[in-house]
Order: sequence, then structure tokens, then C-alpha cells
Amino acid sequence: MPQTHDRVGAGARADDAAAPRVRPARIEDAVRLAADLRPADRLELAALGRTPLEALVEGVAQSREAFVIHAAAEPEALMGIFGVAPHPVEPDVGAPWMLASPAIEAAARPFLRRCRPWVAHLGRDFLMLTNGVDARNSLHIAWLRWCGFSFLRRFEVGSERRPFLEFARLGGRAEAASAGAEAPQSGGDDMCEFATAIAASQLASTGAGLLQSQQNQRAAERAARREQERLRRQTINRYEALALDAAESRARRAERVRASRDEALRLAERTRTRRLETGGRGASLRASLRDIGGARARQEQQARYDDELRQQNLSVAATGQELQMQGGFDRAVANGRDYQNLLKGVAVGLEQTRTLKDLLGDKTG
Repeated sequence: MPQTHDRVGAGARADDAAAPRVRPARIEDAVRLAADLRPADRLELAALGRTPLEALVEGVAQSREAFVIHAAAEPEALMGIFGVAPHPVEPDVGAPWMLASPAIEAAARPFLRRCRPWVAHLGRDFLMLTNGVDARNSLHIAWLRWCGFSFLRRFEVGSERRPFLEFARLGGRAEAASAGAEAPQSGGDDMCEFATAIAASQLASTGAGLLQSQQNQRAAERAARREQERLRRQTINRYEALALDAAESRARRAERVRASRDEALRLAERTRTRRLETGGRGASLRASLRDIGGARARQEQQARYDDELRQQNLSVAATGQELQMQGGFDRAVANGRDYQNLLKGVAVGLEQTRTLKDLLGDKTG
């Protein structure tokens, strides 16, 4: 195995002190790199209906081996992650993969000089390495050719029917069984011949005939892709179920919060109603007390009016009695005057009578 925490691959030169380094990948590395993928890698994943985080986490988790490429001076400055995952149906077939950040382009030359030993290391336990690449991802295609992969066929994926290229190369076990035959170093033009060579090497290495024909190999590859798609969908469904559970949990919490808030509002409304009812009863009581006080005040005022009226009546009666007494006295005075006048008249009459008698007496005498 090429040494990790050192320059990528073997035969490092003295002037490559700044060459990228390699260490085993962790899930947290996948999470960090997902935010800084090359645009071409993002387009490739989008064509497959996958997100960068989903693809990287699944790749690291499902790979037999996965490694991080990082800057020499900064172990946390990620340039890419690569690995190989065993085929879910055929364990002798491996699926190599790599996703990178734009920083990989700055270290392209030292990276290319040292990546072939790592590809050989990834394929040492497999008969064949195969996968697909977006036809638009020119950097990955050039890297795959450099690493000795051949391109077998063109196919379409996704609802947009994006063109992909199927690539493959012999693994370490197939090369060993072929008695030291060299793996192809660049893409061949004759894809059928290369596929036949792969089938022949597999038949020679297994003895029992792992694959009977190129068509069976293609059928197995299609079944493998379907299985990969099933696993991918299963993973997506699991993530969606977790997201749905989280959303439902948030909805339940929000519902409980709303219920608590509504109950608090109902309690506040009942408290306010009780206060209003208590205030209304107090107002009624105060009004009743005011009415009672007003009635008492009116009674007292009426009593005062009655007393004043009685006093006035008594005063009028007294005045009337006085007037009556005064009228009797005046009548008495008037009667006295009349009597005096009468006496005076009698006296005058007597005086006239005496005068007349005197006159008569004189004449008689």
C-alpha cells in the first residue's frame, strides 16, 4: 500500500515537497468537502439525482477503503476524496470513485505522477474495477485514461438523459491470474476487444468461468447498476424518512406549543371574564348602596321638608291667632269708640234737654 500521510504514491521527488498528501477518510471529511466540490462534480451528481453530501457520506461509509487528498502543509485543506466500494451483487467487482474540490487543479501535475499506484492498490482485491462518469466531466475522463481505464460504452441517466461513459480496467487479481499481463494505460478505441479481454481474463482466473460471455457480463453490470440504484433509493428513502420524522416531530412540538398557548389564552380569557363579572357585581353592589343612600337622603330631605312645612303651618296658625286676637281688640276699640260717641251724644242730648227745660222754665215763669 502506498504510504499515507506522505506524498501521493511512491517515487516522490525532492522538489515535490508541496505535493498533496493522503490519509484515511472520515465522515466529517465528507461533510466538509460537500460544501466545496468542483462544479463539474456537482453537475455529475445532479444528473444522478444525488446531493454532494449524500454521495460523499455514502461513498465513505460504503467503501472498503476511502482516502482524503489534502495539502502538504494543511491536513484540513481538502482537495478530494477517493475510494473503492465492493459491488453489492458481485464481490469480485469494485466501483472506484473520486470527488474533488477546485484545489485539486492547482496540484494536478504531482497528483497525476503519483495516482497510479493508488489505483492499483484500490484494485488489488478485485477482478475488475468499473463505474460510470459524466461525459461532460472532462477532468475526470482525462484522469481515468491516465490511470489505465478504458471506456466501454455510452449510456444515458436521469430524467434529463445526460450522457455517461462506462469505464473499466482489470483488478489486481485478474492481472496476477494473467501471468503478469500489463493493465492498459490509456483508453482503447476497440471497446468490444477490451470487453472480450476482460471476460477472457476472468474465465482464466476463476477456472469455473465467472462470466460466460460478454452479454452475461453486461447483464451482470446492468443488474449491479440496478442494485446500486436500489441501495441509493433505499438510502434516500431512509434520509427522507428521517427528515419526515424530524418534520413531524417539529410539527408535534409546534402543535404542543400552540395548544399551550391556546390554553394560556383561554385561561387569561376566563380570568378576565371573572374579573369583569366580579367588577360588575361590585358595581351593582355599589349602585345598590348608592340607591339605598339616595333613598335615605331623600327620606331625610322629605322629613326636613315636612318639618319645615309643619313649622310654617304652626307659624301661619300662630300668625292667624294673633291676627284674630288683634281683630277682636280692634273691634273692641271700635266698639269703645262707638260707646263713647254714644255717651257723648247722650250727654249732648241731656245738655240740650236741660237747655230746653231752662228755656221752657223761663218762659213759663
